[in-house]
Amino acid sequence: SRFSVVCFDLDQTLVRRHSRGRLPRSQIEDFASEVSPDFLRVVPALKARGVGLAVVTHSDLVQHNSETKPRGPETPGSVILGDDLVHEVLRRVVPDNAHEFFVVAWNPRRRGVDSKNGSETNAGNGSLPDLGKRRHMRAVAAFYGASIGRCALFDDDPANCKLTDVLPGDNGEFVAFKTDPAWGFRLSDFPEHGRKSESP
Repeated sequence: SRFSVVCFDLDQTLVRRHSRGRLPRSQIEDFASEVSPDFLRVVPALKARGVGLAVVTHSDLVQHNSETKPRGPETPGSVILGDDLVHEVLRRVVPDNAHEFFVVAWNPRRRGVDSKNGSETNAGNGSLPDLGKRRHMRAVAAFYGASIGRCALFDDDPANCKLTDVLPGDNGEFVAFKTDPAWGFRLSDFPEHGRKSESP
């Protein structure tokens, strides 16, 4: 296989909708039901080839501190995000393979990195190499003991697909494939599958 590890963004990639950073727990079943059909197809195929699996998301438990204040009857415990959300989705959609996924749930902006203007907002609390999904992909590569150049990312955010340089040198970039947020992940997002279908 060309890649040692394949990583999926959560919102509008693995699942064909967005959690908006604070999904009510009462909506977890509906959210998981929007899983990409091709994600379900590709997971066992990748495992059969010995490819590592990961979910990398900007949904971050630190957002509980600033975004999960009660609204009416809602309490912080009634919303789900970060690692908790990813694991709950995986448990529902790929129960036989959920334990195979390494999860990185980390939000640069909430951790002190301003991804909009490319600067640190809190000294010592992040750095430019942490923009986009760079930190996520470094963690995935380290976990699997893989070269960063043999790690692939599928993500609907164009910025995350452009910020691929992680380490200096010719093999210091991961490979990123842009997904269509209207479809989520599709097998046609792999270049060897040829031209993508038109969006609905």
